[in-house]
Amino acid sequence: MRKDLYIFDHNKKLLKIINTESTNDVIVYDDIYTPDLSTGAETYTASFKLSYELQPLFGEGNYIGFYWQDKFKLMQIKQTESLEKIDDVTITCYAEFVGIELY
Repeated sequence: MRKDLYIFDHNKKLLKIINTESTNDVIVYDDIYTPDLSTGAETYTASFKLSYELQPLFGEGNYIGFYWQDKFKLMQIKQTESLEKIDDVTITCYAEFVGIELY
């Protein structure tokens, strides 16, 4: 699990920083970053438990960023699935690398 996740809108404006090690309004679990060295493809999947008010953060077309081995990875959310409950919603996101590495 990444320590901090950076959530950006479709214009790459920072919306929220989620610290995955602290108890906050977004709980992150089952996150998996998968680099494929032979093709250069990189994917990220994760589930987020959050309130209904925060649900738009994880819309398709938005971005999730994180540091991996001292490099910033920016992934675009391509697909989401929502499981709605009475008090909250769980969103599972599938994101792909957008080809930007910041050193």
